[in-house]
Amino acid sequence: MSEFDKEKWVELYHLAVLELTHAKMAGRIADARKSIVDRMTALQGLPGLHTEEIHAIESAVRQIRVLEHEESRYTAEEKHRAIDNAMDALKTIAPQILESE
Repeated sequence: MSEFDKEKWVELYHLAVLELTHAKMAGRIADARKSIVDRMTALQGLPGLHTEEIHAIESAVRQIRVLEHEESRYTAEEKHRAIDNAMDALKTIAPQILESE
């Protein structure tokens, strides 16, 4: 266990990585990212190098970027599915609409 494991950014990062509900993922990622920025700002004012924690933060940021990329791909796929479903529904009811005109 590292000396920084109890930092808030670690908890929020883990919540983002472990989140399975896409509706919550963007918020978890944003929370983790903000907490990491806050911690990096705090580390600049603290004496010592904090090398281990900085490396852990760099790794977390890389993983968050991967999560963001995956989330954006999922969101784009969901939009395409919604459009396809709407088009299918329109094709189904179009003859009825045309008949009523």
